Amino acid sequence: MDNCNQNCTNNKNKTQNANAIKSKSPQKTANNDNKRNHSSSSNSEPSSPKLLQHSTVDHLKVQTSNPEAYRTLVHYLRNEKAEFHTFQLKEDKPMRIVIRNLHPSTSTEMIKNELEHRLYEVRQVTQVISKIPLPLFFVDLEPTDHSKEIFKLESILHTKIKIEEPHKPKIISQCQNCQAYGHTKAYCGYSPRCVRCGDDHSSSACPNSRQDPMRCALCTGNHPANYRGCTVYKNLQQRKKTNLNNHKLHVNTSYKSNNVQDSHPRNTTSCNPPSGHSQTYAQATQGQHLQSDIPPPTPDINSLMSSFVSKLKTLINPLITLLTQVISSLLARKNE
Repeated sequence: MDNCNQNCTNNKNKTQNANAIKSKSPQKTANNDNKRNHSSSSNSEPSSPKLLQHSTVDHLKVQTSNPEAYRTLVHYLRNEKAEFHTFQLKEDKPMRIVIRNLHPSTSTEMIKNELEHRLYEVRQVTQVISKIPLPLFFVDLEPTDHSKEIFKLESILHTKIKIEEPHKPKIISQCQNCQAYGHTKAYCGYSPRCVRCGDDHSSSACPNSRQDPMRCALCTGNHPANYRGCTVYKNLQQRKKTNLNNHKLHVNTSYKSNNVQDSHPRNTTSCNPPSGHSQTYAQATQGQHLQSDIPPPTPDINSLMSSFVSKLKTLINPLITLLTQVISSLLARKNE
């Protein structure tokens, strides 16, 4: 999300809007029928902030100039009971880090106190638990310049530690209020939809029993809306994967082209013809053929065999002479 740039969107179809809008900036949505009323109302207010909007067939995307304008617009849309979704302000989003190698019995309060003693502004400390407590702690810090220095920290509480950024989740975030993808429940202004039956009520207030057939609120299939095999989710994942692969391909292609240019030195041989004469193709390509293109000469098998036999004779002849001498000596002793 860009600094102090917040986006808002209005739409008819919540599912389509979640699929179409993929911005990290705050966004809101409302029905198309109410677009003109909202625009005229906001323009009539003398204190309304400066807004930049982008309108399509099914949604309205609004970008505010600063966090104060963003909060004003959110308050206005809520008062107008407009359906919208947005995202957390960068100024409100904590800086999360991971602390490894602390003993699992270390209390989160002790970690918080130690970091605050080192002048870090800590919001909360949570421990990762998977059946048993793990030597892994998440720490949410205030997004200040001093917080960035925490990666230089090598030990706390007399323990050598490792601090790193958390891994980014590969799954797409899903709202537990309207079941749409691309935003979360805390920043959703849509009407609730049930995750089990898809009707317009919250999941906790579903009147149906667990034995009743389920219906997806996104694709109307016979499964809950948070099923990872849903066609809507699979299409979003495929689109996300395609965009990521295209980005990697662009980066790798640029990198390889630069490597090829750097690893192949230019031919410094002057092939320029005398001035006033055009250059022929043979002159232009002179000296550019690689020596590896010329096949190596085929060795003569007769020469190889002759060389091998001569070397073998030099080894065997002395042995034969020595053996003859030994046999002669033995025969002479026997005759005596």
